Amino acid sequence: MVPSIYSLLSESKLAEALELIGAKIASLRHPELSQQYYSTRENYIAYLHAQISHNAPVDQPTFIRLIQEAYEINDKANRIIRILKSPNDIYSKTISSSSETLFNKIWVSDIWTEEDVQYYRNIIDINAPQYPLIISAITLSLYEIFDVNKISFLFDAYLSSDVEVSMRALVGIILILYRYDNRIHQYPQILKRLELTSESTQFTRQFYNALIILQYSKMTDSVSDKMQHDILPAIINSTKFKHTESGFSDINDALTSNGENLDWIHNDENDKKAEKQMQKMAKMQMDGADIYMTTFRQLKSFPFFNTISNWFIPFSEDNPDLPDVINKPLVRKLLKFTPFCNSDKYSFLFIISQISENNLSIITNQMTEQLPDNISLDEAISDTEKDINAVINGEKEVEIARKYVQDLYRFFNIYQYRSQFFNPFDSKLSNFTPLNRKAFSFLLSDNEQLLSLADFFMRKGCYQDALDIFTFVHPHKIESDYQLWQKIGFCYQKQGNDFQAYQALFIAHQLDSQSHWTITHLIQTGFNCKKYHETIQYLDIMLKDDDENIKYLTKKAECHFALDEYKLALPLLYKVTYLDNALLGHQMLAWGLLMTNSLDKAEKEYYICKEMNDISACIYLGHICVAKNNLEQSLLHYKEALHQYKNNATNETEALQKFKTEYWRNADYLKKLNISTETLKTLYDGVILIIGVFY
Repeated sequence: MVPSIYSLLSESKLAEALELIGAKIASLRHPELSQQYYSTRENYIAYLHAQISHNAPVDQPTFIRLIQEAYEINDKANRIIRILKSPNDIYSKTISSSSETLFNKIWVSDIWTEEDVQYYRNIIDINAPQYPLIISAITLSLYEIFDVNKISFLFDAYLSSDVEVSMRALVGIILILYRYDNRIHQYPQILKRLELTSESTQFTRQFYNALIILQYSKMTDSVSDKMQHDILPAIINSTKFKHTESGFSDINDALTSNGENLDWIHNDENDKKAEKQMQKMAKMQMDGADIYMTTFRQLKSFPFFNTISNWFIPFSEDNPDLPDVINKPLVRKLLKFTPFCNSDKYSFLFIISQISENNLSIITNQMTEQLPDNISLDEAISDTEKDINAVINGEKEVEIARKYVQDLYRFFNIYQYRSQFFNPFDSKLSNFTPLNRKAFSFLLSDNEQLLSLADFFMRKGCYQDALDIFTFVHPHKIESDYQLWQKIGFCYQKQGNDFQAYQALFIAHQLDSQSHWTITHLIQTGFNCKKYHETIQYLDIMLKDDDENIKYLTKKAECHFALDEYKLALPLLYKVTYLDNALLGHQMLAWGLLMTNSLDKAEKEYYICKEMNDISACIYLGHICVAKNNLEQSLLHYKEALHQYKNNATNETEALQKFKTEYWRNADYLKKLNISTETLKTLYDGVILIIGVFY
């Protein structure tokens, strides 16, 4: 397989890369690019000559500059090829057109010179409101062609006092570093800029916040699916949506739905403070989940969205493209109250403009019904504005970044020409975690932020990403952090790796032997790893405080079964059936009695199971008759089982398969009752042929 030019350049194999680039350029017949290529090639030859002939010291800056030139030439060649091959795609059309709008001019621009940089800085000085849109255009442009000057422009923009500009620039930096991670190490000027910027703790914090927001958007499809098939139908079927103070009814249920340890949430001495923080998260759409994508996906077909820049333009009531409905005071109130991202606000206005005044009032009333009792829409808007003005800067930054990322997500997933763009939210791409990108190594020294990110991944079901971070952090943490070991064990367990889970949980138990959560998970993983003696010990700990817990009693009996200690299991199972007259307890008790050769008692229990509609009980009653050497009676029990399977199956083949599976399930164990495999074969054939159930 021929390596790609990009992989060769990433590995600093410049000679091989230049040969491939030369072949590509030769087919383009592009004089200017050819001249640039031959200039770089000759300069590299001169560099090699100096190294070899004159034994000159390695000139690393010169070599890096030549690598960067090769990247630039290859990028330009690919751009030309795209235009020639796909003249009708949106990018090529925009290049060939006049590109009269500022956004389009930047989006399809070539690699910037210093003059270009100064030109756009002057534009910003003259027309500051265009700044956010320029940042989006630069980000989109960088997705088409790598440009150091544009990346540097984003870093400069991040330092802007305008939060909208700063957060857009930050998101752009992250997306571009993710896209070009394999080549960033060949650009010391970018790495140096990243290093200098990352010296600010604020930058690191904002970077982590943005990673979480980006990851949330990457999960939007699963959120939309839940909204469409679960949440929305439930609301529609409800008589009234009940608003709660926190925005959802049970914080603990929401966060522990995957089985996480409650102590991980309420491990702060001040639970009230933690609850207050959870309420803030709930107020920001349950800490960032994009719950409106399902609704607004269908509202992006308006002509407004045919213009690419309109997907990124900050919402403004003064936008001349807005419908006249924006002038209605009621509509302006609704817009202030809604937590929609920019493009969704435009969609909302366009759909509102098509409904009657009466229906508009109905919508307003429905929104008002979701407010707490005795609060009007005006009061809610006033409170919202107070909150916005009062929040700490970090929260405001997160909200702006969240809305911008949602704008990006909608563009890459809904825009009519979306297939022509690289989609950073594609589920096939890796998640937004610093361990996946070399350029983000500066983030790896902040254990607190790393662990918060790992907790986020764990609660969202991204167990491998969480595990990668937990195992990366743990050597740098104090080993007595038992909760870290719990979480490592939990992630392994959710991945089905019970052995690794057990090992981590075992350490957690050694560090804190009082955690019932650890013990119960040791029971689960230990049993699955066939560590039955150890599992019994952990079960005894739990039963010491709760000696009538049916779950623990049953599991302990299962362990004794696995160890062929049936006599030890029987007292436990008698207690289980006494406490709870359920089928499972009687099935296990019957089997335990059967394995201890207590045939009469086992027969009695299987009759109880039969009365509880357990079809398999008939088969085991047949086995007991075989053990008692009453073969004719056993055939009658087998026949009854077959008939019942037939009555509960869709066809005779299915019924016979179920009978066959249960009949032979415990053949090896039945040898303890002197029931040979040959006897079972004879009786099975007798059921099929002599009894003639199906023939």
